Amino acid sequence: MTVSERDHVVGFSPNSVFWLNDTDYVFSQITWELKAAKLDEKRCELTCSVLSKSENEAFVTKLNETMKDVPPENTPLQQHIDEETPLFGKDIERKALAGVWV
Repeated sequence: MTVSERDHVVGFSPNSVFWLNDTDYVFSQITWELKAAKLDEKRCELTCSVLSKSENEAFVTKLNETMKDVPPENTPLQQHIDEETPLFGKDIERKALAGVWV
């Protein structure tokens, strides 16, 4: 973790793997950032951003070409974020309710 605070977490993975198909993969560096902002006494807003970097320029070029006509909200990465963010939120909620973060 590069930041670990009650309302802000930044994690870094230097060697994440993107599987392109059953046999081909690319290494990437991934940075996740999660922030919780209090809305009122019972609610907060959780935001998640992800930055992916790869030194494999052929992969980046091919990915950009493949995704150029795909709306940002429909990209596989965004779909993954949409699936994972609520899970992060539930984990944070569970820990907050258990008094892990006071």
